[in-house]
Amino acid sequence: MKNIILLLMCIAVTWQLTGCGKSDKGSMYMPPGSPTESVDAALAYNEANKLRESEKAKAIELYTKAIEADPNFESAYFNRALTLAEIGEIEKAEADLESLKGLKSDKAETLEPLIGVARDWRGE
Repeated sequence: MKNIILLLMCIAVTWQLTGCGKSDKGSMYMPPGSPTESVDAALAYNEANKLRESEKAKAIELYTKAIEADPNFESAYFNRALTLAEIGEIEKAEADLESLKGLKSDKAETLEPLIGVARDWRGE
């Protein structure tokens, strides 16, 4: 009987320490190696990625929310810039490119020619 009680207490403590059973995002954490440490940024970014093809304006809003939650979130700048370029907002895409350059991101090197292609395609 003592062993069962001890086992149940261990389970309860583990449950509490790991946040099991909590549904609020405040109990969430980012795994090592994530491109952001902000749960809010990651949630917005993931939702934006889901909407990027079908609802570009909403995706841009969500990328912006991700950037507001984590101003160093390079992938959010990159994807927002691509989405902006796709809808012809070249100047705004270039602003994100400059932000990436300011962060000294390798993603800026990849993004710059893609924006150039969008600019050429639009005849700008």
